[in-house]
Amino acid sequence: MPSEGTGTFVGFGESGMRCRVRGAIADVHKPLVSEHKCLGFGRIAVLDENGGQLIPVNSKAGRVIQGIINRATTADAKTWLPVYQERGVYNFYLKT
Repeated sequence: MPSEGTGTFVGFGESGMRCRVRGAIADVHKPLVSEHKCLGFGRIAVLDENGGQLIPVNSKAGRVIQGIINRATTADAKTWLPVYQERGVYNFYLKT
């Protein structure tokens, strides 16, 4: 799919929250959005098998989530799978 340049889209989510997304412009029916670009506007992504939420970092929920992560014990963290942002793509690594 050829890119038609870069642009910014401003709209409102289902909850009415104003949202700004910057990315590539292309003639598509349903665009794909870069999670990395969305998080660059001060949001936290919380995902599970059913979907998830983009939460403002400075909201009450955002601060609670950050606090939980910061207070996690070493035992808790051993069960987590780190995700790394590398050049705009999220990756995780497994040993075989």
